[in-house]
Amino acid sequence: DADVRGQPSLGHLVLALKWCHHFSSSSSLNDATTPPMYLVNSVAERASILLCTEVLLHDELRDSHSRRDETTRKINMQLLDLFGSDFDSSSLSAVMNEDVLESIKLQLKDQLHEASLEREEEKKMWEEQTNWDNASFFGGKKREGRRSPFRSLSRKTSSDFS
Repeated sequence: DADVRGQPSLGHLVLALKWCHHFSSSSSLNDATTPPMYLVNSVAERASILLCTEVLLHDELRDSHSRRDETTRKINMQLLDLFGSDFDSSSLSAVMNEDVLESIKLQLKDQLHEASLEREEEKKMWEEQTNWDNASFFGGKKREGRRSPFRSLSRKTSSDFS
């Protein structure tokens, strides 16, 4: 169970939105103990609006140097996961009104853009490190460097030994 005795934070709003996404994608929608979908929709929309307002206020109060800190980067990445970028669909599109979702994306466009650029950069770095473009999983990449000393040996068959 989450400790909710402390001060409410942006993390609590992110957690509420992740719950809304999980609820909308779960198969237990027909269960009598689950809340109706219109309540989940309402929670998602209000939590999104509040999260958007809080993020914009936090950014406005910070100076330009502290906007690039690790906490801001993590929050931006979580916002990208929740709301997606201009080209991605949102994980909350099943629970939120499209107009509300587009309005939030418009207001958070700087944060979402910054996170999507960082994600692309991380993806490029990962691809360069693993070099998946030039090698197959089974070692189809041509060997570079020194040749094997066993290459010059001819292949022997069982008939050669008789």
